[in-house]
Parts: sequence; structure tokens; C-alpha cells
Amino acid sequence: MPPVSVITPVYNGERYVAEAIESVLRQTHRDFEYIIVNDGSTDRTPEILEQYAARDGRVRVIHQANIDQPATLNRALAEARNEWVAVLDADDVCMPHRLEAQLRALRREPSVRVLGAYAIRIDERGREMGLMASQPTSVSEYKEMVARGESVTLIHPSAMMHRQTILSLGGYDPDFGPAADSELWSRVADQHLIMSLPEPLLYYRSHPASMSATRFFEQRTLLRWIQARQQARRQGLPVPSLEEYREACCGRKLRISPPPRGLGRVFEGYQPAGVANGPAAAGPVDAGCGGDPRPFRQKAGWRPGAGVTYHPAPFE
Repeated sequence: MPPVSVITPVYNGERYVAEAIESVLRQTHRDFEYIIVNDGSTDRTPEILEQYAARDGRVRVIHQANIDQPATLNRALAEARNEWVAVLDADDVCMPHRLEAQLRALRREPSVRVLGAYAIRIDERGREMGLMASQPTSVSEYKEMVARGESVTLIHPSAMMHRQTILSLGGYDPDFGPAADSELWSRVADQHLIMSLPEPLLYYRSHPASMSATRFFEQRTLLRWIQARQQARRQGLPVPSLEEYREACCGRKLRISPPPRGLGRVFEGYQPAGVANGPAAAGPVDAGCGGDPRPFRQKAGWRPGAGVTYHPAPFE
């Protein structure tokens, strides 16, 4: 199987970053480089990163002044040397077979340009809270979703991306801040195949200091704007600016049809299960994203009653 570049942006991640790094170093697929970009951390993060770089030659640390996460991800993509790039946030944990499982899936479906996976949501202490699911999980489902005008979603830190495809599209757009991953997927999905493996390959951590918790309201507006922009592109209409979108939300006309149901089910790039880690957080139900969760529970050794987290759509 081919070598992989793993990238992790980190800002003041001293509490969890070592656990994230260890999960990469324990991968069953051993042929990788690990690029960690320290985005101007002021805690012990730089010291921790340098210790790992000294211990393992696959770890490459880049230090920079703080420029926010999307721009940091672009820096990491530019530094990557391999065709496929796997993303991992500094507070999440890869399952040991993650890279191997995704590479095998890409061998089976060579037309896929971005491949995600399901995840198990954990809290700040590492306690399991639910299974996080995303769509589509097959080529046929991707085509059906696009035909219906639905948004394709991924759990961002589970993504493995074809580097040249992402770079040719301009990478992450920093203007979209905490929703930059969802905006990127919207552009990729307009031209290329995106899907997720229907099995958990990641532990996704939700905690009060996460970007999804601290920038929830900003993210919610941006996610809705991303949907409006994608609809406009698909209908051959001018793409609305943020100001135009806000005017439309205030009752003024914008020539975009009502957003389809389903947007927001797994806005996962910087967002934990549920719309937020706050007052609008969702509870577990028996089927995430309309699928049958039983095969995934069985494979993950799921406990009865643990549930699958559903992500309510802001338009539903």
C-alpha cells in the first residue's frame, strides 16, 4: 500500500496532543510521514511535539505564528509529500487500523477523492458517548444524494484526501473559519466522489474548549451559507455573498430554492455530535443518518443502549 501523509494542526493542545500522536505512531500501516503544525501555541505543546520528533523520524514539526486552523491545514497540505493525506485533529484519536482500512477501501474504489469514516464520540475524559455516522457510504448513494441536491458530509478528522485534487480546488478557504471543511467538501462533491466507510475508525472528542463549542454560532451561520452557495452553483445562479445570504434570511428575496432537508446531519469538521456541545445538543436515537446501525455496533463491540448520535439539520 502507498505511503501516507498524516497532518495535524494544533493550538494549545497540551492536554490531548500526546494521545493523538501516539494513536498515529501505533498504526498498523507503518509507511507514513506525520506533519504536525504548531499554530502559535503558548502552552507546553511545542515541547511535547519536539519530544516526539526526536523519538520518531516520521514526525515532522512545523512552528508558525497563529493563523487559525484552515490556513494551518493548507500549510500542512503544502508540506505533505505523499499522494494521500489523512487528517487528525489534536484532540482526537485514531483507531490502530485506520490508515490501513482507508487505503484498502481506496484500492477498491479508486475514483474516490476524499474518504471519511464513522467515529465514536468521546468526552473530555475519553468516555464513549455514541456512534457518529455520515453519508454517503457508497458510490451509488453519493450519486443519489447529488441528484437530490443534498449535501455530502464527512467527519473531518476521519478524512483521507487525494492531495492534488484538494490543492487544485484551492484547499481550505480561511474565510469560512470553523466551517472551512464543510465548504471544502461542498466544492469537492460538485466534481468528485466523496464517501465514508461505514465503520468507526476514530474517537472524536467533544469538550468545552473545542472549536465547535467556542465558535458554535459563527459556525451555524457559515454552514447555512455554504448550503446556499452550493445550491446556487448547482442551479447556475450567482453565488451569494455572506451579506446577501443574511439579507435573504431576513426575508428579502434571494434566487435560491429552499434548502433541501438533511443538511446538518453530520456537520463534523469542527463539530461534535449534535449541532453543538451546548443548548442545542442532540440526544441518541436508534439510527443515525437514516441507516441501520446494527452492523456498526456489532463490529465496534457496541454496548446495548449506547445509541447512535443523530445530527439535527438546521433546515428541518
